[in-house]
Amino acid sequence: MAIKKPEETETKPSPKWLQGTEEKSSPSPKWLQGTNHENAKIAKKHEYRLAERLGGKRYSGSGNRPLVRKSYRKVLKVGRSRPDKREVESTDNGDFATPKFHFEHKFTRNESLSVKLEWLEKVEQGAKLKMKDPGLLITFQDQQGHIQKEYVAMPLTVYERLMRKVDASNE
Repeated sequence: MAIKKPEETETKPSPKWLQGTEEKSSPSPKWLQGTNHENAKIAKKHEYRLAERLGGKRYSGSGNRPLVRKSYRKVLKVGRSRPDKREVESTDNGDFATPKFHFEHKFTRNESLSVKLEWLEKVEQGAKLKMKDPGLLITFQDQQGHIQKEYVAMPLTVYERLMRKVDASNE
């Protein structure tokens, strides 16, 4: 009986659901690439820089996961279904604040950024708790880390109030 050399061994056909995937190499998930940790470090640097530039202070624990109220823990111990969102209390207070504004900061290395309603609602809720005006600060940077543009998004009512103050001071 002749022993086949590795070059001569027959390869089994791959299952149907795997066929056609050999030539396509999908990128590995972000959590395997280590970019989440890198992005968190970059975001933290931006938050400190912007807080200092605008005369404010970065919140400690910015970006932490939300904590829950004691009632939520009791519900989990009893084994009932999850409570509605009103019973969950977030400790995520935004990223930084100035004397008059409460900011959430987002940055991207891409040429566009989709704004989520969740971000705007979160910063509004945090601003109400702090009795400040909300703002979403967006930083666009290139792949080398150079800042290209920075913008602030705020509710229209806040913008209108600011414009009335500017108009009144110009009279």
